[in-house]
Amino acid sequence: MIQHLKDIQWYDADLTERLQLATAYICRMLDKDKDEEPFFGIIRTKEGTAFANHSVHIGIPHVTGRALDALFYTEEITGERIPEHGEHVYTRYLIDCCSNEDCLPSYYDPDQENKRFVEFHNLREGLEGLTWLIKLRNHEAAAEIADGFVDIVYRLTDFSTGALSYDLTKKMGREKEFATIQHPYPLVQGRLVGAMLKYYRETGNLKALKLCAAHSRSTMQHCFSPEGLIQDQAANHIHSITSSLSGILEYAILAKDPILTEQIRKVYEIGLREFYSSYGWCKEQAWLETDQGEVNQVGDLIQIQLLLAAHLDRNYYSHAEIFMRSSLLPSQVLKNDFVEEVPSPAGDHECDMKERMIGGFGFPTPSSHLQKEDSAINTIDITQGAVQAICEFTKHIITESEWGIMVNLLFSWENNLAEVRSDLPKEGRIVITPKAAKNILVRIPERTKPSSLQICVDNEPVAFLMMDRYAVIRNLQVGLSYEVKFIPETCEEDEFIYHKPYQVRWHGEQVIGISPVEGIYSLYEGIDGHAKL
Repeated sequence: MIQHLKDIQWYDADLTERLQLATAYICRMLDKDKDEEPFFGIIRTKEGTAFANHSVHIGIPHVTGRALDALFYTEEITGERIPEHGEHVYTRYLIDCCSNEDCLPSYYDPDQENKRFVEFHNLREGLEGLTWLIKLRNHEAAAEIADGFVDIVYRLTDFSTGALSYDLTKKMGREKEFATIQHPYPLVQGRLVGAMLKYYRETGNLKALKLCAAHSRSTMQHCFSPEGLIQDQAANHIHSITSSLSGILEYAILAKDPILTEQIRKVYEIGLREFYSSYGWCKEQAWLETDQGEVNQVGDLIQIQLLLAAHLDRNYYSHAEIFMRSSLLPSQVLKNDFVEEVPSPAGDHECDMKERMIGGFGFPTPSSHLQKEDSAINTIDITQGAVQAICEFTKHIITESEWGIMVNLLFSWENNLAEVRSDLPKEGRIVITPKAAKNILVRIPERTKPSSLQICVDNEPVAFLMMDRYAVIRNLQVGLSYEVKFIPETCEEDEFIYHKPYQVRWHGEQVIGISPVEGIYSLYEGIDGHAKL
């Protein structure tokens, strides 16, 4: 694994390989000293070593569903069966933590006499994992638990307000176990909408659909203004905000609600804008004076962009391409020379950390993977957020419309419509081989040198028409390979990224350098922070 990684650079855009690396990371994150209980993440120490840690409140009930979502989505996209051992362990822990009278992902608190509690922040993760077990494995226990899960959430929802209700928990005698139901909307019910909608699509459960409607509208009403501003009740956990918005946007599109869709677009464009950079870095916590980011919300923002592009304005595909190439992919840990092994490990939590950290995602600054010497390197839950975004991204690379075959995102990929080979970012060259006799529309990236665009078949120029950012190519047969060539422009732009000035170096839609570089393990390796492609 480590030897192979020497050939993988931060800008490499083989999405299948990136997913495989994340799968390996997740399957290595099992504690041999604790019956393979999943670790939460890996942390660097000030001395330069690293260790894996566990969590109680957002441990087993959180990371198990997250891990299964990442593993099963990868299996669906790549067609490759995930490692059976990892699947078995994560499934066992998820089913066990949900096997209670409430059918909710629960933890047993050692500081409170090992009594059972439910952290409502974990509901989204639990339902995602259960839904995949139903979808890909026809898992009977998961189906039974998920049905009970939806029933209890339905009973806890006050449909006159559309919100989860602490008063209803008291009537059920669960006010202590369910105390976290009182947390702000995005931390609980808002972020649950996306998972609930996936469960509805898989099972047709009407209670799930009604919950999507209620929780979507109450979250948007209380947390965001019609103009797209973030209100106090949204709180400051940006991933909860962005995951709420991506799930609610998916519901709004399904419900054909243009007002709700436009409100979410405005939050993305206006309310959230101060917290993310032009290339996709996004803060972990709103309004705190820190440059620690989190890849989870980068993945959420990409999913919002993809939905807006597919259903509202295709120009958002440019946003998604930039965020994927310039923020999410560079944030995957591909090197390990910034840590040393513990000379005498005290347990499995200190063993083989240099290898086990590879493939995960974490909390980057605008220029580096780690903010401080003793920052977290990566976690399972954030890795899942990145994987989910990559998987969703692949579904938009090559699509079909009334215009023909659409190449929206300039990554190498293949489906039943076409095969695309991309040499970006090293060279502005895309080769498209259609599998149907239909016109081809290929998005031409921003920051392309004027008059550099050429399209050829067998080195012979082909006529094309520009429509917005798309080059339209007439194609009357299957199997021809169209070579699309252009010259990406290189430029430098000054940008304030949450109150701090940076110089951002662009090569087309790819960021290749950030100055100044602060933190540990630069995202864009090269001289003075400027990468050599």
